[in-house]
Amino acid sequence: MNMGFDVSSFKQTLESWVNFETPTGDEKRLTAFSSLVLRALENDGAEIQSYHLSGGPLLHAVFGKGEKRCVLMGHMDTVFPLGEAERYDEENGKLYGAGVLDMKSGLLMLTYAFNHISKILPAGWKIEALINSDEERGSVDSREKISEILAGAHLVFSFEGNRENCLTVSRKGILTFEIVSKGIAAHTSGGADKHKNAIYHLVKAVNSVYDLDLPKGISLNIGVIEGGKATNIVADRAKIKGEIRAETLEDIFMFEKEIEKISREHALGYARLTLRPPMPPNEKTMHLFRIVSQIDPNLRPRAAGGGGDAAFAYLAGAYVLDGLGAEGANAHTRREYVKEESVLKRWNLSLKAIERCMEEIGREVKK
Repeated sequence: MNMGFDVSSFKQTLESWVNFETPTGDEKRLTAFSSLVLRALENDGAEIQSYHLSGGPLLHAVFGKGEKRCVLMGHMDTVFPLGEAERYDEENGKLYGAGVLDMKSGLLMLTYAFNHISKILPAGWKIEALINSDEERGSVDSREKISEILAGAHLVFSFEGNRENCLTVSRKGILTFEIVSKGIAAHTSGGADKHKNAIYHLVKAVNSVYDLDLPKGISLNIGVIEGGKATNIVADRAKIKGEIRAETLEDIFMFEKEIEKISREHALGYARLTLRPPMPPNEKTMHLFRIVSQIDPNLRPRAAGGGGDAAFAYLAGAYVLDGLGAEGANAHTRREYVKEESVLKRWNLSLKAIERCMEEIGREVKK
């Protein structure tokens, strides 16, 4: 059963969407791409709003007048800098291209689902689509508006891509930070005093950070280091950027305090850059998973190490299930792909899941 879904037409549109580069932070390109998404969401009776934010537009489409709200979530941005994205390609049953898994295929599927559910919307419900432009950098510009819109939502589905036979039931939170070291610039012809060198003090702090005893499930990484101007100049400035990932905010804040302490001990400056909340394991999400696994008993609950906007729905108190998009692997790499056979499979699953959960949660909301 394909419920009127044409895979060839889907792939044709997907190719054009993947080849339209949408780097995070490129407001001009994301605004232009959003016009394609808006067109895909248009149907008789749908009310669509585009909020112009500094990181790119936030789209909100609503169909129906019911009091019970079902929201479909996705994002338009990808991690690849302009000019470095892989173009769409098909090979051995796989669809390749920049952002094809994260999340152009899921985003396109979301628009199909929005229009299909609009035609069969149960009484008392409304269906909504909520799509932002800055998910890949922590939704820093859109999170306030997203949280405002999600307040009072009953049922939320994120269409992020996923692994085979998986639905995402939890995500880690992510805190990014910066440590800055200041030294005293001098030419090395007069002697290279390491105690005046910003890099020397920063490296000592880095070693202390990596010596922290991290429990299982908590990860810490320093991914960027900058400093100095030339080999014959004592560096007067250096900095690192890193991240902490954990299932709870308590764990994130605990190790942030440790890193702040290390920074103070080495007379360095510490700054929090971004904080994406986690979606911890919770009964509401598992309740939805149990409902959907009755449709496909092969489904497995997945605890994802990456962050996602579904966490905002969790914080809003909604029943939320993540990762309904197509199946694939290698997100954020040059060989990112989606399995072609999973497109129709996940389309059928997503529609049945939305309909079944509307029915079940609708009864519970009445109680």
